Amino acid sequence: PAYLLVSRRSARSHASRQSVRFSRALDALFSALVLTFFVLFALLDIRQFQAFNNYGFDFAVFDQALWNSLHGRLFESSINSDVPFLLGQHFSLLLSALVPLYAVTRTWVLVVFPALCVAAAAVPLYWSARQQVGRFLALCFALAFFLAPSVQYRALDQYYDVAWGILLFMLAGFFLLRRRYTPLLVCIGLALLAREEMAFVAAWLGIFIAVFDRRVKIGLGLTLASLLWLAFLLGFFMPSLGQREGYYYLSHTTEWGGQHYGYLGSNVTEIVVTLFTRPDVVMAHVLIPEKIEAIARFLMPLGAFCVIGGEVAMLGLPTFGYTLLSDVQGNYTFSSHLYAPALPFLFLGAVVGARRMLAWRAAGANRTARQAALGAFILAASAATYFVDAPGPLARRFEAQRYAVTDHTRLGATLAQTIPFDAVVLAQHEVMPHVSARRYLYVMPGISCWARADYLFADSTRAWYDYYRPGWESLFARAYFEPVVQQDGWILMRYAPRARLEHALDIRFGDGLALVGYTLPFSGTISGGQTLTPYFAWRSGERAPANHTVHIHLADGRGHVWAEQVHAPCRDPRELLWNDDASLRLPPTMPPDEYRLIVSILDTATQQWLEARDSAGTPLGAEAMVATVRVAKNKSSFTASELFIEQPLFVDMREMRFLGYVPPPREIARGEVLPVGVYWRARGKPQGDYLVAVQLRDATGRVAFEHASRPANGAYPTTAWDAGEVLLDWHDLALPRELSGAFQIVVVLREATSGAQIGEAAIAHISIVD
Repeated sequence: PAYLLVSRRSARSHASRQSVRFSRALDALFSALVLTFFVLFALLDIRQFQAFNNYGFDFAVFDQALWNSLHGRLFESSINSDVPFLLGQHFSLLLSALVPLYAVTRTWVLVVFPALCVAAAAVPLYWSARQQVGRFLALCFALAFFLAPSVQYRALDQYYDVAWGILLFMLAGFFLLRRRYTPLLVCIGLALLAREEMAFVAAWLGIFIAVFDRRVKIGLGLTLASLLWLAFLLGFFMPSLGQREGYYYLSHTTEWGGQHYGYLGSNVTEIVVTLFTRPDVVMAHVLIPEKIEAIARFLMPLGAFCVIGGEVAMLGLPTFGYTLLSDVQGNYTFSSHLYAPALPFLFLGAVVGARRMLAWRAAGANRTARQAALGAFILAASAATYFVDAPGPLARRFEAQRYAVTDHTRLGATLAQTIPFDAVVLAQHEVMPHVSARRYLYVMPGISCWARADYLFADSTRAWYDYYRPGWESLFARAYFEPVVQQDGWILMRYAPRARLEHALDIRFGDGLALVGYTLPFSGTISGGQTLTPYFAWRSGERAPANHTVHIHLADGRGHVWAEQVHAPCRDPRELLWNDDASLRLPPTMPPDEYRLIVSILDTATQQWLEARDSAGTPLGAEAMVATVRVAKNKSSFTASELFIEQPLFVDMREMRFLGYVPPPREIARGEVLPVGVYWRARGKPQGDYLVAVQLRDATGRVAFEHASRPANGAYPTTAWDAGEVLLDWHDLALPRELSGAFQIVVVLREATSGAQIGEAAIAHISIVD
């Protein structure tokens, strides 16, 4: 008996030692798996960055905010012109935790952060699974996590603030399942600092704690605090940073406002009402093939386990809810970063489902066999899904070219490093991550005026260059940028207008604001249909006033404005000498003439025009003429659909066609000048010399007044026209003081020599009053 007792104890001790060694081996294998995943995907992230294949706009927003925060300008951002601080667009306060690492590694910490977050999130998943289903199945779930296409898209993505949710909510779920509420609340608190949407998940977690854990005070307290936090952010804090009303993604005054949830309403109240009262509207936008496909791809590898562990997996519902409700396609596709906070709960729910399956008694099978069967199923399903749907190496969706660093991309990186860190840069989307460590960075065409940019950086081989090609080519044609490098598709240009300021001036507007010169980027004559791009240099006694608007227009000798631009001053944030440029699109209907380029400034606070004075102090009035521009007639053929005609009205008069008119005033005082603008098109080469008469006819049809002249006040007779030409023909009727009453305006075309009428068109009625 003693021998048998000792033998049994020895066997148990041996089995125990084997079990410990096996457990340690599985833990070591898991550690190696995490390290391997991180190294592999971090290298892919780095190669993707070096290959210029990050979607630059989003990455650059975070990188610039980190750069500015490191230099004392907390969360300052210039990329989104409608929000000056990152926190006004997304409450990404947790980004500041990366500032110390950013000081050492610069942009690289953001490059590898997605892979780091995913690798770190596997640790609490493994811990939770190890406690519930044993180390073997825990290792299977960890491998399934790394192989899941949804997880790999996050690991290979650029930096997004929602990536914090993968790690923080995995930790929160781990503590939730262990009912350790203090560290759980710490994780949720950190998540609330990562992005504003995290509050929805936190509020839903509070309901879970109240219902399933029966900790009502903790649960409802968490829900209430999360909703109040969300209301504070969306209703007050974030709008105040953007100087606008409402949350950025609901405000119709922002670039993206209304595109996400505009069909639900323009504010939170309207959205909530629609969600509860119009399920038909909601379902019409949610039950679409792309969104259904996305959900199916999420559930494909772990669907059965998630269903069995339903209450935990359902913690991801808020994330799926606000993501699938969005109408922006990039937000709800399967690869969207917005799904990140839901991933921890899907996998923790799958672990809970596996634990429940193990608890079921299967005839003829012990627990070890069931574990082996479940593990085999998990690995097989994960491997199959990986090869079919994942973006990782060897998978069907793996794009090797995304990670190919070539001579072309190496040249681009070298050029980016030559741009000074204090420069203002206007860049193309794809190249922005390589120049975003600067205070002032703008994406084409998101800059208030071109003259603010010190450097232009573009890659003409990339898709976004073609998308904005007309804008780039218009910019390159301006006289105040000179090429630095134009090689292998790369374009790097430098701003050098001061050396090219062609005309010096000294015209002062109000107190201290002076126009010191201008440049016209052409010599000779410009044609109607082209764009006039004058550059102006200003000096102010203080930084350019924010309550002034610059009005630049091109007018003929009779005061008719043919092209106009109104904009805020192009303020250079670094100096008191600042630059401005205009883009005046000349209509092809302009007649040939000498036109005046006029500048004026309006004080929007008082609605008063600033008086202009020359260098001697002589008053010039509210409008200062700075140059004359010779415009030639555009003799190309245009159809009416290619023109902007305020009031179309087609009347054929032989080879001439009356196209429409500029609506005149309905009422005018006696003795004033009535301007009437009419559009003509030559359907063929005009066969004669024609007069255009604008008549005022009374109720009996009698002509009470007439103004007749060749087109353009005689400056462009029809004998000079070619087929297809178009013209806006202004007639200024100096009304006699004795003329009053109601009249009809009629346009008549007649032969100049014989006076024979060719045709007429009645266009409007007018009253002449005292």
